[in-house]
Amino acid sequence: MDIDLKRFCAYPGMHEVHRRWTETPFSCGAFSYATNGHIMVRVPRRDDVSEVQVQGKWDAPLRLEGRGALRFVPLHFDLPEAPETGPCLLCDGRGHLRGCPEFACEFCGGCGWIDQESPISTEIGGGYFRLSYVRRIAELPDVRVAIHDMVNNLCGPLQFNFDGGIGALMPLTGPCAEHVEVCGQAVGVL
Repeated sequence: MDIDLKRFCAYPGMHEVHRRWTETPFSCGAFSYATNGHIMVRVPRRDDVSEVQVQGKWDAPLRLEGRGALRFVPLHFDLPEAPETGPCLLCDGRGHLRGCPEFACEFCGGCGWIDQESPISTEIGGGYFRLSYVRRIAELPDVRVAIHDMVNNLCGPLQFNFDGGIGALMPLTGPCAEHVEVCGQAVGVL
């Protein structure tokens, strides 16, 4: 089963010009990636995803070395009900206004869909993470999160794997004004 990599990309205009490569999935070497700067997933290279030359250590959140003892545990959350999402009403899900494909829709940021969830945080393994991204992770098939030595895990990315790939979610610096505790079955995580 191929996951929709576009769900993990930046919407057009989200980043400055030098990071526009995050607006679509891309391949680099033996893998295909998608990221918006907060969340990243990697899957085996897909023929339909074009090669991009990216400089620097942009894939560092996916590297597991130097993070202490590691094990992956299944992640099963009882998440609060998600807000209404769907195609943007202004651009009809196109990401741009009719007749203006070079300009991103300002209402949805060019992604073509609206997510009305305000910034809400939750805590996993001692770190704070944006609930909307935890929802995306929970939708992946057979997702498991990495458990590291807690000393080494604090303030680090939440690494995860799933049937068909791996990923990482960057933490927040602290809880949002709205914070929820989630119930889960990943022993030792919550």
